[in-house]
Amino acid sequence: MFSIRSSINIPGLVTSPGPNSWATESSIDLALTLRGGQNLNVPTPQVDSSNKLKVVYIEQPKLTRAIKNPPLFASGSYDDTIKIWDPVTGACVSTLKGHGNTVWSVAWSPDMARLASGSDDHTIKIWDPVTGACVSTLKGHGSVVSSVAWSPDMARLASGSEDHTIKIWDPATGACVSTLKGHGKSIYSVAWSPDTARLASGSDDNTIKIWDPVTGACVSTLKGHGNSIYSVAWSPDTARLASGSDDNTIKIWDPVTGACVSTLKGHGSAVYSVA
Repeated sequence: MFSIRSSINIPGLVTSPGPNSWATESSIDLALTLRGGQNLNVPTPQVDSSNKLKVVYIEQPKLTRAIKNPPLFASGSYDDTIKIWDPVTGACVSTLKGHGNTVWSVAWSPDMARLASGSDDHTIKIWDPVTGACVSTLKGHGSVVSSVAWSPDMARLASGSEDHTIKIWDPATGACVSTLKGHGKSIYSVAWSPDTARLASGSDDNTIKIWDPVTGACVSTLKGHGNSIYSVAWSPDTARLASGSDDNTIKIWDPVTGACVSTLKGHGSAVYSVA
């Protein structure tokens, strides 16, 4: 069995475009192609609201602005800081300080205007990635905040904690809108469905729960893993949910029926992340 402190929730690496980017999320390949071209004066595209750009890392977002900067990376660390990186130069663009302990999770808001972080200090912080300022500190969890995730519409922020609860926050006011209870042990991962209608959570109690984030009701509990679930992720069309576990397997679920569609075996140890 792995030590929770030393082996789970290893601070992740997430990507975002620069502040003056074409898409609300963009691929590195696209940014590098444009930056490497002879003419960087790309005209602002004229598109209707239905046009979407296929990207590498997330769902297909709507085009909104002209690309001038490459995407950035954010990382959370045992050194209690968050760093923002330029993947082209490898330079650290800024270091965000304020947490009093390990930063387990970082997540960009869909419009990239804010960055959220969850920490061993029991708090969530929301940052302005341009200035590096902490915009707000969300308090309410009674233990480590293992996972944070923005809703696709940016109206809510979810956090999973070792206090066995999930909290849903209004990121504009910092208010806790609701607390979801039902897991019997620590929660290591939370993930919004792309349509914002559901929230999934993975726990040390060996189950995945799917929640209605409006009512706070647990819609279903998915059982089948033989050990802790460290990561959950939705497919872009919301038709499937993936989970990674300490039982060395990945499971693919039908979130409507709760059935396990398939079990993927091949890893020789715990699976900490799925996407």
